[in-house]
Amino acid sequence: MKIKKMFFGLTIATVSVGALVGVLAPHAIETPVGAADAVEPLAEGEILLRIVHEGETTDEQIIPTLKVYNWNDGGNNGWPGKPIEEFGLSEKRADGRYTFTLPKVEEPDIGTFLRDKFIITGDNDSQTGDSAWMGLDATHEYTLTINAQGGVVGGGWNKIAQTYTSDTLRLWVDRGLAAHEQGYLMLHYWKEGVDVKTLPSGYSEITTGKWMAYYDVAKADLRDAHMQFIRHESTGVHAQTFDDSREGGESNVYTAGDNAEIFYLWDNGEQFGRGSLADQEKIVPVANLKLVLEGYFTCLDDADNGYANWDRVKQTWITYTDAEGVAHWRTDGVLTDLMLDDFATEADYATGNRTTGSIDGLSKYQKLEAEWKAANAQSPLFGVSFGNMDNGVIIAVVTLLSVVSVSAIVFISMKRRHSKKN
Repeated sequence: MKIKKMFFGLTIATVSVGALVGVLAPHAIETPVGAADAVEPLAEGEILLRIVHEGETTDEQIIPTLKVYNWNDGGNNGWPGKPIEEFGLSEKRADGRYTFTLPKVEEPDIGTFLRDKFIITGDNDSQTGDSAWMGLDATHEYTLTINAQGGVVGGGWNKIAQTYTSDTLRLWVDRGLAAHEQGYLMLHYWKEGVDVKTLPSGYSEITTGKWMAYYDVAKADLRDAHMQFIRHESTGVHAQTFDDSREGGESNVYTAGDNAEIFYLWDNGEQFGRGSLADQEKIVPVANLKLVLEGYFTCLDDADNGYANWDRVKQTWITYTDAEGVAHWRTDGVLTDLMLDDFATEADYATGNRTTGSIDGLSKYQKLEAEWKAANAQSPLFGVSFGNMDNGVIIAVVTLLSVVSVSAIVFISMKRRHSKKN
């Protein structure tokens, strides 16, 4: 009978500790499905072209009138240029765009080079401004605008809108005085097998009168990659390069969670660093946190775009602690008034499918806060912290504690039996 009681006690102890694993282990994340398709790369000098009509003209009417004048320091093709069809203009693609390719030319003294600067001309001597091929990837396009009279009225580079998924991270940049708004600020990152140059995905007035750029990039490509910012004039001419301000080591390598802070370009036109907004109450209109909060996935344990780095995100954007340890809100307004387009299920994380106005800002804040606290909470069991452990490690730790607990019970039981015999 004593053996049965002891066995029953051991079973209860083991089951209890096992149940504790379920409480302490982080929530399992469903394996996402339906990730976005990869973008087909462009060849050197190949430009993705979109034609926008302000009137009722059609592509078929306009394309025969278009010419391309292209040059670099090595020469040019003569004004007003050659018909755009001679630059290998493609058929209209399924996405409504075309491609054309700037030519390579042979010069005896220079060798083969790309004529990478261009102007597109139309009827009545209408033309775009000077521009240049900047080595951008296929998520960018050159947009040609045609007015109601069929004349060319503008052209420029744009980032094509991409679906923001759990494979993406959002990086914010305060361009400062050194990178004025009359140019293009590219993020350039590279490592083995990766070399990407990209323009901002968009801009947001994060503080009153202060517009910041944000870049949505593939986090697997950016992690552990060297990075820099390159400013081009509006004509596409390279003007400045900003490298990391840190001293020594792998100074310009992105590490997981760096995007929780803001990248600041120094006004000396040479360096960038990271930091938070100024420690000032009501510096951020609450409506302008929409794109920040939508860049994080509530139930994703990830330093780049999940709750794992939430404390750093919060200190950068929403709250700050003064010298006396008192917390203050940077935000101006009520978070409950901010409606976000969020994800209905974790399965939507990989597809980017959002539900419009599905959650308010305060609820999103509270959910991220709760997940972060749960992941970083200390277990009451021997003071062991399970917050940042892998599930397998947690199971191993709890199993070890179970063995220790069971051994202690057996030892105490045997000791009692021995003392009774004596």
